Amino acid sequence: MSNSLTRRTALGFMPLFLRILLCHYYKKLSNERSRENSSAAVVPLRREELMYDEAFSIVRNFMDATTEHTIGELQRFSRLRLPALPSAYVVRLSVPLSCCTDAARVLIEVFGGEREVKRTVGGVRWWQVRSGNHGIDAEWIMEKDDWREAGRREREASAATGSESAPLTDNRSSSHGSYSSFPGGERMCANDANARTYYPGMDQMRCLLWAHGGGYCFGSVDLERYMLQRYARKIRGRVFAPNYRLAPQYPFPCALQDLLASYLFLIRPPEGAAHRPVKPSNIVVGGDSAGGGLAMALLQVIRDADLPLPAGAVLVSPWCDLHHSFPSIFLNTETDVVPTTGLTICKPSPLWPPPPDAVHLRVRDLLRKAAMPGVDHSKPEPSSETEVPVINADQPDAQPGKGSKSTRQIQLYTTNGLLKHPLVSPVLAYLGGLPPLLVIASDREVLRDEILYIAHRAANPAKYPVSEEMKKLYPAYEGIEGRMKSTTVHLQVYDDVAHVIPLAFMGTTPAKFCYRAIATFIKHVTNMPTVSRDEKFQVQPSSNIASQEAVSSPSGPSLQGEGRHAAPLRAEERSSSRVKYSLRAISSVRRGRSYFSKVSNRDSNPGVAGDEGDVEGSDVFAGNPIVYHKGWTKSPEQQSTMIRERVAINGAVRPLEVEEDLPALQVDPELVGVFSEIWLSRYNTATERHEKKFATHINNITTRRECAIAKLRQKSSQSRQRPLEEAEAAAASSEGSGWSLAWGLDENEFPPPSSLVARCDIIEALELMDGTSRKGLLERLKLKKTQRGRGGRSRVRAAALERAPRQYLH
Repeated sequence: MSNSLTRRTALGFMPLFLRILLCHYYKKLSNERSRENSSAAVVPLRREELMYDEAFSIVRNFMDATTEHTIGELQRFSRLRLPALPSAYVVRLSVPLSCCTDAARVLIEVFGGEREVKRTVGGVRWWQVRSGNHGIDAEWIMEKDDWREAGRREREASAATGSESAPLTDNRSSSHGSYSSFPGGERMCANDANARTYYPGMDQMRCLLWAHGGGYCFGSVDLERYMLQRYARKIRGRVFAPNYRLAPQYPFPCALQDLLASYLFLIRPPEGAAHRPVKPSNIVVGGDSAGGGLAMALLQVIRDADLPLPAGAVLVSPWCDLHHSFPSIFLNTETDVVPTTGLTICKPSPLWPPPPDAVHLRVRDLLRKAAMPGVDHSKPEPSSETEVPVINADQPDAQPGKGSKSTRQIQLYTTNGLLKHPLVSPVLAYLGGLPPLLVIASDREVLRDEILYIAHRAANPAKYPVSEEMKKLYPAYEGIEGRMKSTTVHLQVYDDVAHVIPLAFMGTTPAKFCYRAIATFIKHVTNMPTVSRDEKFQVQPSSNIASQEAVSSPSGPSLQGEGRHAAPLRAEERSSSRVKYSLRAISSVRRGRSYFSKVSNRDSNPGVAGDEGDVEGSDVFAGNPIVYHKGWTKSPEQQSTMIRERVAINGAVRPLEVEEDLPALQVDPELVGVFSEIWLSRYNTATERHEKKFATHINNITTRRECAIAKLRQKSSQSRQRPLEEAEAAAASSEGSGWSLAWGLDENEFPPPSSLVARCDIIEALELMDGTSRKGLLERLKLKKTQRGRGGRSRVRAAALERAPRQYLH
């Protein structure tokens, strides 16, 4: 196994799986309800569905285990290569550096120019630095049947024009095998079963640009591979999934730049790219958890930069409030898989927590001296350990908000001073003028309230105006209320499930309907057929669509069949099916103890939800395209257009409660984006406990960090003096690619303490300093072994470096 987290997960999987299986078996035999002092006694779905209980227990056990391991181990676990399903067709490639440079220019423009970027994020160069001389690793994912169909269409088109059909590749050979390479910087391994050829016929398929989740600090396309392949199959299209840079090495706005570069790569491919420009009307942006928050930030940048908007966006459990200022963050801790304190609390390592400001300033000065000796870089830098919340760390008059205070960086994604930025926490952003949104929340997840809040904020931006504070922080908001109107939103809240239904609970009943709802939405906004090979709806015109304020709740033909060969249900079968489903849904509503369950909709919308008769009268299930027939018809008197739904565990749809009955919408606007005293107290307690538990480990990290600083000081004093003109020329040649310490040449560049360019104690930082690769470091170690004659010790160290994650020196 590659690390201790992988070993622990693998060894604990089977015992936990068997324990849950036996528990469900004996409960079924005894016909008794669970009386355990756990969340299983609170959430009926865990008692009733074995698959959900198994998935919940395994994921929760894994997430709790991450608090005892380092961020580096978690990142390495999430990068484990998983094989694609036999039915999938995968094309691996790299988004070229030219797209990254274009994305940087767009970001600088929407931030208000270089001066504003330097004031907000600390510079214009440090966040363009990336390890290695390549762009962004990404993948095209689609079904083989759809790929064959694309090839067939391409051959037919070629035959009609008399040209020869051939893939746009150039086969070359290397020491590692045969490759297919593109002049635009793309590189694919042709002898890999999961890396194949991109055919021009694929350009006719709809496209889903997906940002993976993982709290901005872990995750990859491989971790969500099977979910993405299922998306591709459901939408009969292709998924483009980039592996964006992760925090804490690459804090905000690094990930946003990578996702924006991926979008530009789709709509404006560079010369030599395999694909033709994708029409924005055929693109849907999506993401789950942190990827959902990143997708919201991307949509704002696209809107504010006057780029063509995509057809829509799918946000699955998006993380939109990095302050944790909504009540569900405390109420749902026992029923969700996310750890109580999030992903911030973990075993200390050179990566996290970042070095103190005093150490950071010393390292920065030494790095600048090494990059350009003789130049004065003594300009003071604002502290990142400011009281929270603040607007900007470099504003001395920034006033802290209510509640407790913390003097350490809380979130891995960015410093405390930027947590209020609207591109970091969309709950404070102006969300009007965006393409149609499908927002999916889980009733039992800790992020539920902030998801409901951003959905209503987007649908009715006039009711949630942005503050003057945000306009100063993000100048693109000046006058935006007059330019942008409300956003069309489809909000779905799934009963009794936890965070990110399609990923963590893929085989459960709610997840099946969630996939159908996502596929139907994508087909609707891209104007493509709604009937797929997996589910068949009998869509008939229906006017029985109830209206609740500015809310549309469907009532129409039911889901007629499930599976590939399902037949339409007879009348008596449909009736019995509704009765069976309704009893289960009622059980979920009455025993779920959710605040949503306390409100009955019988008065506002009879015959749709409430008691037994209400549920039995509902014919609509999640994923039925009848929802969009009249659900988004906006009347002149309406101020917003929004579909608000609650989805039972069997997939049946009913209206969501009115806004006055949702606690998420009753939070004081002044408290949105402010850490609560309860959460900070919980965070500080967990931090103190971890510091006490890993005290010896922390001392070792501090000692090794001081050794690395001493080596850097020695290297800086021995560096060759270069003329200023020569150093500036070298910096100019690397600007935009960031493959050197060019950021150190500008006195206004102040990278955060956790960023790669401000470190000297991790291998990726040494690669930047030395201009070498990891392979070069390994070769030097082997050379030293031969020269010094310390075969055994050096051989062990070289082997350890070869196995070790890139983030560690030791």
